[in-house]
Parts: sequence; C-alpha cells; structure tokens
Amino acid sequence: AQVQSLRDRLDTVPDGGTILISAPPNPYRCPPGPYERASLIAEHLLGTGRKRCKILIADSKDDFTKRPLFLAEWDERYGSMIEWVSRTTGGEVARVDACTGEVWLRDRSASIGTHLASIVPPQQAAAIAKTADVSDESGWCPVHPQNFESTRHAGIHVIGDAAVAAPMPKSAFAANSQAKLCASAITAALAGRPAPDARMINTCYSLVAHDAAISVSGFYSAASGRIAIVSEGLSPLSPPDGLRAREAAQAHDWYESSDDPTGASWHRWLLVFGGVVYGLYVSNDLGWLPMLAFGDPTWLTFGIIVLFVLSSLYCGALAFEMARQHMVWKRLHQGLRHDGASWASDYL
Repeated sequence: AQVQSLRDRLDTVPDGGTILISAPPNPYRCPPGPYERASLIAEHLLGTGRKRCKILIADSKDDFTKRPLFLAEWDERYGSMIEWVSRTTGGEVARVDACTGEVWLRDRSASIGTHLASIVPPQQAAAIAKTADVSDESGWCPVHPQNFESTRHAGIHVIGDAAVAAPMPKSAFAANSQAKLCASAITAALAGRPAPDARMINTCYSLVAHDAAISVSGFYSAASGRIAIVSEGLSPLSPPDGLRAREAAQAHDWYESSDDPTGASWHRWLLVFGGVVYGLYVSNDLGWLPMLAFGDPTWLTFGIIVLFVLSSLYCGALAFEMARQHMVWKRLHQGLRHDGASWASDYL
C-alpha cells in the first residue's frame, strides 16, 4: 500500500518540483534501497517529460554502498537531477511536517519545501524481537554466527534483517544464505553431527534504470565468534558494453528465482520434461513401455516404469544443481570477479 501511495504521489509532482528522499544511519534494511529509489524515480520523471525536477537525497551517513557507481551512473543518465547531501554537509533530517511537506535538515534554519518526501527513519528489529527478549539495546538481535542462535536465549534462532550479522548487509540474498546455514546447523545438532562450516554469500543488485543495474557481492565465513569477509566483488566503474543490461536481467532473474522457491519457473519444468522423456525412452528400449501399452502389464512393471522416470528426473535435477553450485564456488574463490556472468543466478 505504501509503495502504491508513493507511486500515486509521484504522478502529481509537477515539472520543476522537488522530491526529497532520506537515507537512515546504519544499519538498516536494504542498504542501497534509497539510492536505487532515487534512480528509478529520476528515470520515471525523465520518461514523463519532467526534466526540471530535483531529487535530493538527505543522508545520515557520509558514505553508502556502491557510492562511486551510483554517482557515475546518475551523472551520465540524469545529469544534475539527483543531488546527494551527506551528513557532513548537513544531510541528516531533523524534522518533517507531513501536512505541508516541509523538511528541516540538521544545522539548517530554513526548511525545504517538497512536492514529495520519502522519509526512511532509523530502523530496528520488529516488536516481536523485543517481546521475545532476543534484541539488545541496539534494537537488533545478537546471534552466534556459526548457527544464528540467539546469544540471549538458547534454542531461538534469528536470521535475516533482525540479526546482528555485520559485515553482511541486511538484504534478502543474505537472509536466504543465512537460512540455509541455520537449517543445516539445526539439522546437524538434532542428528548429533558436527556443525557445518559457516560459509555464506550475498549479492545486492541495484537498478539505476529499468534496464541497467550495478551490484556488489560478498563471501563470508565465521571466525573467532565473528563473521568475516573472505572476498568481495563490485561491478566495474567503466563497464564493458552490455554489462549493465546483463546485470539488470540477472537482478530480475534472481528475484523470480527467490519468489518461486518451489521451482515453477520455465527451466525447472524443462528439467521435468527432460526427465520424463528420458525415462520413457529407456523404458521403451528395455521393452517395458511396449509391454505396458500392448501387453498384459502387471502393477510391478508399471511401478518400475514410474520409479525409473522419477529417478531419472531426480538425478538430472541433482546434477543440474551441483553444476550450478560448482560455478558459484569457483567464481567465489576467484575473487567474485564480474565478467558479465551471474554467479548469483547460477547459485539460485
């Protein structure tokens, strides 16, 4: 509802209007979010003929993720439409009048009149974390990095945005990786096996236009009770032709893969079809299929054919996923170099 409301308000901004987006202090959910929002709003304004609009990013920080990349893309695509105001230069929001749209920045006596203000306040874990007493004075939930078990209450595991997992960002990709580690650790504990090595990955894609994206990637492990960066990668500042477009496509692919964990996307169905065809082919070669179609089959014969088809499908899917994950780890250990191929989409 809030996103739709923002979209409706955006359509009322006149040419030459002012839009202000505030960026909160660290940590907060989706670190590149405010800057990606500014990029897509700028593209929308240009596409609707409102070239004289101004977008101010009032930041509570003096730096932000992928800053050189964002600044370069803004300059190339949107000229002076987007202006980033850092904390040092007075970018921290001090007060907002929701009725008039006026915003006051720290150390500035005069207010800024806006036609649209998108205020992202300082953040903390949801109220349920405080109720369960798993959050501390920071407002977030400290955890053991080996299994994401709460340091305040044994037997409770916290993953994703609510967890204190720095230097991992609070991103959906990071939460997905943490969930896999946490589930593996819990399974090992229940089975009486040693805990798995704590290794996690993250990729944050940011759209700078609907068909162009930049990204940052990281590979993490747990050492001495803390999460440590093993290696990191970043989109190049001067990309080869087509890279930004390929990363935009990879961003959409990642979202669709995450939004469809049951495997209903086209390549999964193709895998199903291939497994069934292969199973039927071998069944025919062995004489089972003719027996089923023209002979007097028994339930045992029918069951063998079904099991063979299912096992062919399973083996194909397993080989497919192993090959994709092999590419992930290969690229991770090469330092997460961006060569136009998406190790993130390979992983998923």
